[in-house]
Amino acid sequence: MYAVIAFPTTAKGGSDGPISDHFGQAESFTIVALDGDNAAVEVIDNPGHAEGGCGGLVKVLAERGVRIVVARGMGPGPLRLFAMSGIMVLHAGVSATVGEALDSLQNGRLAQFSAEHSCNHHGHDHGHGDGHGHHH
Repeated sequence: MYAVIAFPTTAKGGSDGPISDHFGQAESFTIVALDGDNAAVEVIDNPGHAEGGCGGLVKVLAERGVRIVVARGMGPGPLRLFAMSGIMVLHAGVSATVGEALDSLQNGRLAQFSAEHSCNHHGHDHGHGDGHGHHH
């Protein structure tokens, strides 16, 4: 299996990095290129929300060859942009770290991200005061 997978992470990221609760507010993104049993791990800083909300971030990940994103929480905007880019989004489930989520992914235990996981579904605000798409 060859795949490039991105995980929104807190702190320094990496294989032991905790998965961030919210995609757009992640401090970093851990990108894992899996090739059989070999995994190359790279951590990039969150480039932030430029004009267009999370669109810039989706583009950065797509340009790095990411085909799968494993997240815990994500708004409908980036979810739609990933779908338009042909990038599959999976829900991290109970996985706390990148390593745990990667193991679950390789064993087929992660579900496709759906509207129930979307951040606008919980009925609370994530502190976005700049009006870039989270309307509750």
